[in-house]
Amino acid sequence: MTTTCQNCLQLEVQIATLKKELQSKQELIAKMDERLSVDALTGIKNRHFLQYIAPGIVNRRKKVYETWGVLMLDIDHFKNFNDRYGHPFGDLVLKNVAQMLQSVSRYDDIVVRYGGEEFCIIISGVSAEKLQVVAERYRKAIEALKNICKMTQTEASVTVSVGACFVSSESDITLSEIIEYADQALYRAKDNGRNCLVVSNRRAHRRI
Repeated sequence: MTTTCQNCLQLEVQIATLKKELQSKQELIAKMDERLSVDALTGIKNRHFLQYIAPGIVNRRKKVYETWGVLMLDIDHFKNFNDRYGHPFGDLVLKNVAQMLQSVSRYDDIVVRYGGEEFCIIISGVSAEKLQVVAERYRKAIEALKNICKMTQTEASVTVSVGACFVSSESDITLSEIIEYADQALYRAKDNGRNCLVVSNRRAHRRI
């Protein structure tokens, strides 16, 4: 009887130890994910976050909000900044654009550096009309950064082109798919002269 109790006690200790080790590993993984999810240059979320963490966030939000969507933003003529003033100046532009997007974002908006000079913003709970209002607020905020780089003795006008797409939360469209549609709208915005917004018509034929 004593031996059985001792075995049970040892087993409980082993289980407690394993649980503690598992919790430590989970915490370590979470910290690593957090570090990997931050863009080193701008300090905002990055492509890793968009690929591995954001889909889960979107799925949870779809249970709360009736609609959701994505904005894709691209800094107009960004190559000119690097070619004319050098890459450090281009980095400064990227940092300031990221900071401005973050500062004017709504509470639930998620601002991500998609890559290069392109940014992605995940939004929730907007109508078609509200989507355009939100997107225009971001675009105009960047347009107001005309003299943001005075600290380098250089004044430069910074603008962005914006593509947007939103769908019903009942749709089975994935985050990667809606990003693709918003990106297509972004290229139409560039074709339209840049520094403007184009909303994807994908909403009209969504899968439900």
